[in-house]
Amino acid sequence: MSKAGIQSNRGDGYQTLVAFNWALFVLKDPDYQWLEVDSVSWSVDDIVVGKADGTIICCQCKKNQTLHRAWSFADLTSELRKAIDLLSNNSKAFVRFYSRSNFGELAALREQSTNFADEPTYHTNLGEAHRKIDSQLDQLLSEQLSSLSTYQFLQRTKFEVSPELDQMKLLLIERLRQLVSNHSVAYDSLWVSLDNLGMRENNYDQSGAPLHQLTKEDLKVLLTNTGSILSSPMDVVEIRALFQSTSAIGRSWRRDIGNEYVSSPSVNELIKAIEDKYCSILLTGSPGSGKTCVMLAVQDALEQIAQTRSDLLPLFIQAREFADTATEQDRQAHGLPEHWVEKAARMSEDAHVVVMIDSLDVLSIAREHSAITYFLAQIDRLLLLPNITVVTACRDFDRHYDRRIAQRDWDKEVTCQPLDWCTEIAPLLGKLGIDVSTTDATTRDLICNPRELALFAELAQQRGSFNIVTSQELAQRYLAIIVQGNSALGDEAMRAIENIAAEMLKLRSLTVPSQRFTASQDIRRTLLSNKVLHQAENGQLTFGHQTLLDVLVTSGAVRQAETLSEFIQRLSPVPFVRPSIRSYVMQLVSGDRREYRKQLRTVLTGKHAFHLRRLVVETFAELPPCDDDWPLIRDLRTQNHEIFQVIYTQGKHTEWHFFWMKHLVPILRDDCDADGLMIHAHRVSQWKNDDPAGVSAYWAEVLSLESVDKSQLISSMARGIAQVDEYHLGLYVPLLVELIKLPRPQYSFLGHALAYGVKKGGLDDAILWQYIVDEISDEDVLSYNLENKLHCQPHEFGSRNDKFLATRMKESTRLLDLALTTIEKWSEIKRSRYGYAPLSYRSFFSSRYLICRRAFTERDSSHR
Repeated sequence: MSKAGIQSNRGDGYQTLVAFNWALFVLKDPDYQWLEVDSVSWSVDDIVVGKADGTIICCQCKKNQTLHRAWSFADLTSELRKAIDLLSNNSKAFVRFYSRSNFGELAALREQSTNFADEPTYHTNLGEAHRKIDSQLDQLLSEQLSSLSTYQFLQRTKFEVSPELDQMKLLLIERLRQLVSNHSVAYDSLWVSLDNLGMRENNYDQSGAPLHQLTKEDLKVLLTNTGSILSSPMDVVEIRALFQSTSAIGRSWRRDIGNEYVSSPSVNELIKAIEDKYCSILLTGSPGSGKTCVMLAVQDALEQIAQTRSDLLPLFIQAREFADTATEQDRQAHGLPEHWVEKAARMSEDAHVVVMIDSLDVLSIAREHSAITYFLAQIDRLLLLPNITVVTACRDFDRHYDRRIAQRDWDKEVTCQPLDWCTEIAPLLGKLGIDVSTTDATTRDLICNPRELALFAELAQQRGSFNIVTSQELAQRYLAIIVQGNSALGDEAMRAIENIAAEMLKLRSLTVPSQRFTASQDIRRTLLSNKVLHQAENGQLTFGHQTLLDVLVTSGAVRQAETLSEFIQRLSPVPFVRPSIRSYVMQLVSGDRREYRKQLRTVLTGKHAFHLRRLVVETFAELPPCDDDWPLIRDLRTQNHEIFQVIYTQGKHTEWHFFWMKHLVPILRDDCDADGLMIHAHRVSQWKNDDPAGVSAYWAEVLSLESVDKSQLISSMARGIAQVDEYHLGLYVPLLVELIKLPRPQYSFLGHALAYGVKKGGLDDAILWQYIVDEISDEDVLSYNLENKLHCQPHEFGSRNDKFLATRMKESTRLLDLALTTIEKWSEIKRSRYGYAPLSYRSFFSSRYLICRRAFTERDSSHR
């Protein structure tokens, strides 16, 4: 590059350094609002800065004078004319000249003018040298027809000399270090943006429109997007102490089961993900699956590690403690530090900051919607910062159905799995002295949930092992024994905690002030000691087991003789009330079935919000039906089809299969409802292993109907058969024989099912070969049109790497003979037309023939 080119680049760099200095003013100082580089709106145009009061600061940047001489009046005449025009036409404009060379006599005159408060005094005290320059300036003002005096011009103009370029950069970096976190990345980003601003290039947003100006907000967003945040330097020791204090909030949580602890594999999975420095990690699970216990265990482990490593800083935030806070002041009063995200940003410069936020689902259903909005916004801010990992937890339901959470992408998701009966639950109960020999399958499934297991263990230790059907029954049994069965508590205590539960439901909060407890202090202390109640960090009361809230709400409603419809009617149609409504439905199930159906009919055919009616009917569908339920379901099918569809699609128990076959399918037959019969053919697939004889018979029946579009069933049935347990497969083989006779769709699972039938179900190889070649006609053979009709590609029978067909050829003499016979038959068809089999035709079959011969040779060798 030429010397002139180098000098030009250095000049551009000098202008960017000066602009950078002003950008920091715009970023931090509320008086400064925007800046432009190489502006087209002002005559002094290198850098223009706007202030909130309308003041404009226009800067002229000249890297240095030739040979670093001082600038003379004559050297700057052209720039001074521009400045005079600007100042004359805009009373709010100011001008600044920048250079690394001294401004000599002009700077001296400007400094002289600052010594005097008014123009007459200034002129009176001018020396000979100053008077000469003042005279030249006055003449220039006259030539520009300006009404400004020299004194006025000098008061609105400054001449600033800059240090060397590298020193300018160092000063800017140090200044930026005092303003933002991750300052090195921030410096590079700001430099590029200011450089591009002069070139009118837009790297700031996705619009592609050229940028002419950077505002204060633009600069803040720019920093945020590059992983930096406005934050002054802070005391590291003070921040660690604040984070430690915040992390202690909400840690008082029951984690044992009968004073025994069950470790979760999710703990190690989360720690591994944190060590791998995933930015965002979500822990999910069903209610009571142990999410909070896992989060606390991970926080304990991180704090242990941090004792010997200064490059790790964990922060635990129990979000449920802030569920009822609406303002920053409220959150600070509850223990969340002011500017905690900024503090985390500063700490992340030297340490891996891990922010654990538990109980997002509690915020999701809380009365104060601003709480979840606030924490999600802070998570968004944290995820833009380097060296920070955010771990948060919520229920599966909220992960999928709360739009604010569901629409987010997480780098890593970990699920709290149910406990294993053989390796975890049975040994634990045995250690607690609980006999598990009589525990039935339903109870085993229920207590795979840690929260249900804790209730079960506590009761079994007092009264011995027992069997239970639902979570509702378990909680009711717990209250009956622990509260009502305790002479120190009894009905008075039950009424008191029912009132607390009703208050929580009304307030949409999992805690209430301790003053709301209406019974005696002795009862309160006894409930606390029995862990029925728990006192939170802020002194408020909550339940030791969250399941109790919904059961007690239901218990109180039953005590008041409220019907299900009346109960729903008095509640706000918000997510918080869903568990309580579900609990009420489960309460009705345990009573008279006729009354249960009566109350369900009232709700399901009423005017309640659809999502609440859907909840009621989903709860109904979770349980096995009985024959007397059919009139209700029949009426819903004809009068409330949307509600019926929920039952039809959500009922998973095998009893639902037999229920539909007994009550629904006969109606579909009588009505000749082809669509309904076909839909049910898809529906019964989920019970193919529970009732293989019934499902296979029904499928055969549907396939025999002329009115049914069978092409829509081929893939569905084939896929189902491919998933049948092998000891049931024989019942489905006749269906495969029927399916290959039907016109096939372009893509289906029929080949997968046939391969499975051959390997596991004794399906004849002739049926498999029929599938492979059945679509090939004599005309196809004569026209060489076999490629799309010869079904022998590996993917058609399962995995591409499975090599099913080649393996089967080696194993089955019958299949190999069928293949060779077919190839010879095709050759004969050619020979009969042309008198010989053309060479091109033999070449077409050569690869397939060699495959067959190789399979035959390998098979024959293996049997010698």
